[in-house]
Amino acid sequence: MILRSAIRSLTRARGRTLLTVFSILIGTCSFYMMTMITGLVPASIDQSARQMLGGDLALQAYLTPIQTEAISALIPAEQRTAMTAALVKSSMIKSEAKTTNIIVKGVDIRSYPLIDNEQLPGLELLMQDEVILTEDAASRLNVEPGDPIGLPNATDGTLQEFRVKHIVPPTSETYTDASILGMAYLPYEQAITLWNERTGNVNEAWFMLKDPSTAASLKEAIAAQIPGVKLVDLEDKKKELKKESRNLLLFLQFFSLLALFISGITISNTMAVIVVSRLQEVAVMKTIGMRAAAISRYFLAEAAVLGISGLVGGLVLGIIFSRLIASYTASLLTLPLKWHIAPEDIFVTGLAVCGVTGVSSWLAIRRTNSVSPLQLLRDSWAGASKQPSLSFGQRMLFMIGVSLLLGLYLKSFLYPTSAAFTLGQWLLSSLAAFGLLLLAAIFMKVSAFIFSMVYRFIGLWKNYFTKQIYLGFHQLSSAHRRNSVLTVTLTVGIISVIASHIFGENLMAQTKSQLEQQAAGNLYVTSSIQDERETRRILQETSGVESVKMYHQLNGSLQSVNGQNVLPLFAQAAQTGQSFFNSTNLSIQGEDASDSQWTVIEGNVITEEDQGKNKALLLDQYRDVLKIKVGDRVGVRIGEHVEEFEVKGFFKSGIVKTASMLIPSDTLVKVAEPVRVTFSVRVNDEQLSGALSTVNRQLPNSAMAFPVGGQLESLNKMIEFQRTFFTIIAVFAFVIAVITIGNQIIISIMQQTRDIALIKTVGASSGRLLIAILVEYVTVAACAGFAGSIISLLLSALTLSAMLHVPVSLDLIWCFIGIGLAVVTTGTVALLVSMRSLAIKPIQMLR
Repeated sequence: MILRSAIRSLTRARGRTLLTVFSILIGTCSFYMMTMITGLVPASIDQSARQMLGGDLALQAYLTPIQTEAISALIPAEQRTAMTAALVKSSMIKSEAKTTNIIVKGVDIRSYPLIDNEQLPGLELLMQDEVILTEDAASRLNVEPGDPIGLPNATDGTLQEFRVKHIVPPTSETYTDASILGMAYLPYEQAITLWNERTGNVNEAWFMLKDPSTAASLKEAIAAQIPGVKLVDLEDKKKELKKESRNLLLFLQFFSLLALFISGITISNTMAVIVVSRLQEVAVMKTIGMRAAAISRYFLAEAAVLGISGLVGGLVLGIIFSRLIASYTASLLTLPLKWHIAPEDIFVTGLAVCGVTGVSSWLAIRRTNSVSPLQLLRDSWAGASKQPSLSFGQRMLFMIGVSLLLGLYLKSFLYPTSAAFTLGQWLLSSLAAFGLLLLAAIFMKVSAFIFSMVYRFIGLWKNYFTKQIYLGFHQLSSAHRRNSVLTVTLTVGIISVIASHIFGENLMAQTKSQLEQQAAGNLYVTSSIQDERETRRILQETSGVESVKMYHQLNGSLQSVNGQNVLPLFAQAAQTGQSFFNSTNLSIQGEDASDSQWTVIEGNVITEEDQGKNKALLLDQYRDVLKIKVGDRVGVRIGEHVEEFEVKGFFKSGIVKTASMLIPSDTLVKVAEPVRVTFSVRVNDEQLSGALSTVNRQLPNSAMAFPVGGQLESLNKMIEFQRTFFTIIAVFAFVIAVITIGNQIIISIMQQTRDIALIKTVGASSGRLLIAILVEYVTVAACAGFAGSIISLLLSALTLSAMLHVPVSLDLIWCFIGIGLAVVTTGTVALLVSMRSLAIKPIQMLR
């Protein structure tokens, strides 16, 4: 009987019921997908760590290469079943369509990789003039199997041609920016020739052990023998992968909780509407002696029908879309995620949704428990609203209970390496959850208070407007508390949608600006030293070219500071997670005294008197992390010899570091014999595309030309991929926020049923009342859009300033986008909901 009554009541208001079920469906779908991902990622890491490591033990000697014989002697043959090694470096690469950066790895085609040979199909048959590219690199180069590509030869500066044999999915690599730039694999012997390296030099090695349990002891023994070498076993790899995925999983967990929270608000609002619409029935039930518990069961049955319907639909939708989210996450983390349906995820989702539905419904239903029938019959809404609020103690107990549940949910994130459940970890996780809830409550209270004051201030000006606007502003100010909470909810939705877009676009714009400032131009051209004059002539004769600056650049490696070996310093810095110090390599650039584009933040710039002398400027990170000071002497290996330089100062660089050491140009020519020369070219922005095309057609075979912004292409693709991923998730939050607005409008109209009926009775048209409602909620939306856009701009400015260390200028057009997004969606929902309610005749409203 109760179930039949619940279904009959819900079918009477199909629109409201569908809106609520859809909100629960979206919340359930989001929660299930996020729960599935947060469980799938750690499980996949545990299962695939050995495959991603490449063996039982990996050696990374990025600070300085090691001979293969020395590595082979570290673990005796009787303790291992297999071993392989590789030499990996970053390089420029040129195709017929484009020039860009890439990570190149020379491997032993007979033994690499030790695990998962299908990862690089056809590697064992790779010829000396062939390479295998990953899909991300091939996409940027716009090449297919069989196409030619060129890599610069370190011996004579010419471009050595290779053919693309295969294109494979992105691989898991640890060297610097491999996940961003993509990989090229070629035979080890060819890599040695290409880079003019000593035969036998490698900087990566992998071992398969007869007894994998000895990996930890072998790691310690090898680390003691060779300083500066990083050794990674399976446990280290698992910790590393879990650490890399930690921030993403936190975001997903936060979003899933946010989606459930907003769904809970929607359920509570819907149940409030249901309760208020049937208060006369409740009064009659109470009059004939029905207990509050029995009355509550009728409403709880309706809540159960809503919750179960949304739960079932949300799980079906979540299972369908979870494949897509799993695929995106796998690409984002370069992790082989194996999608499957986990019963425990369904159980946790069902438990969470049922709990949220039950609590949200109870908060709405309890309105009628302590109100007398006489009050309900006199004034339905006023009587129901005079309920006793929760006491401070009850609120704290409620928050503690929620925190304990959240502690179970957050424990896996806060303690990713702990498999066992401990009471201490649960309590600490619950304490962290309580702190987050407290901060969220403070944010809601403060934000709602500010918006409330704004709406009350707007209400003071209502007398200066027409009747329709007067009614809208009057209702806005009289219901300022309700509208302020609604504004905060919508503001969070706006922030979630546009923040990632603002950050991504401005990050690319500011980074490109920094690069062009460092390059003193917007076009790079490199050529062999033999083709310098011909290249310069072509550039000077090209239409649109405004300036041409030539400089030499070469590679070196930092060996010592004041006579002390730098390997321990680099190893210590690398252990703190600063990937810049994974290698001692230096990009050394010759600098003229006349026009320096670098910002010196300590010490003095290079002058004419320094030409020919061993003076140097270092990147500021060497000062900040390695504690190198002005006046120190650093030993730098250039080719086969070590040169000593006096540190004259430090210069600032951006996210993309085009140089790490500056020395006088005459000194560079004296201490080394550069085989390539680089030109920084300033081209009129409107003619850049045409100039690049012209230059690429006329340049000698050894030369490459590419726009400065082209170095950011791979970074841009990664940011765009992440932005798409987070936008898909954020849209769920925004949709739920808009649904909440729709429910709130229904509640508002029901609160004002008598007032609306009386106004319509004295001659006011539905159109005028509709305009008043739209004025109220469009104002709410405009305030939410403006606040959300400003907060997003400020967050982006603070984050980018911290990352780029420069003043950041942000486009205020995002304010208009945020306001427009909020106004259009809210206005549409308000229009659709209000038109149906206002179509009812006054006599029906008063009944």
